[in-house]
Amino acid sequence: MKCLNSLLQHEPKNAHAYVEQAWIWQRWPGEKLDNKNTWSSTTFFQGNPDKTVEAYRKALAIDPECFEARLGLANIRIEEKDIPEAKQHFDSLFKRQPKNPDVLLGLAQCDVLMGDRATARKRLDDLLAQHPRFLAALRERGKLEGEPAQAEKWFRKALAVNPSDLPTIYSLIVCLNQMGKREEAGQIKKKYEKIAKDLRGLAEIVRKIESKPHDPLLRSEAGTIFLRLGHDQEGIAWLYSALELEPHNLGAHEVLADYFDRVSQKEKAAHHRKLAEEKK
Repeated sequence: MKCLNSLLQHEPKNAHAYVEQAWIWQRWPGEKLDNKNTWSSTTFFQGNPDKTVEAYRKALAIDPECFEARLGLANIRIEEKDIPEAKQHFDSLFKRQPKNPDVLLGLAQCDVLMGDRATARKRLDDLLAQHPRFLAALRERGKLEGEPAQAEKWFRKALAVNPSDLPTIYSLIVCLNQMGKREEAGQIKKKYEKIAKDLRGLAEIVRKIESKPHDPLLRSEAGTIFLRLGHDQEGIAWLYSALELEPHNLGAHEVLADYFDRVSQKEKAAHHRKLAEEKK
């Protein structure tokens, strides 16, 4: 964040820098985490909506054609149920990229908020025909089902893409309770609570990294939690950043060895396991 603020001081007309700033604010740890509807598939923290919107608007003031800024702002407006502004942004984005899956999802969400569930269902069905593993679209499609048994199928498809997605887990718990499957719902609730605990821990670690950016143990902890949550790309990045600071970090090597074993990259697994053994 400090490096980005320095960049904006020297390049105040850099729209993409404001987009990056918005992305950081959107994911920055808040004082508390919501257990229900404010979770999204990519947002781990409560964030700062006001600063996020401000950064996106600054980007658009510099470059009205900045696609990422308009999409980000549109998605926030959907979350805040500001239908007119959200629809305006998504319509503009659709004219430029009519096949963009994020834009089509946003338009479907606008349809739902405007009460046109039939159009939303059709739009999502068409979208999923082209992108069958689009988690957010699978989740939204499940919410449109009138019968819990039908909704359950969509939620399980979404969880097959990412088993740690909290909004989908929450929706599945509600669905199972509606069908009287209380025992299974209780078991899944325990998983939900464990993931929420991991996310709260991750938020706290990120806060600490802001004040101790060169602490390899904190970075290793963050990477370990990301991997446990199924976010492999982020986890690997954090673990390697720990190794850049401390090449013989035992914890990072052990976690990476286990990860590469799991994904059948045996040479990399052996490399990290050897380094871990040498450290012991």
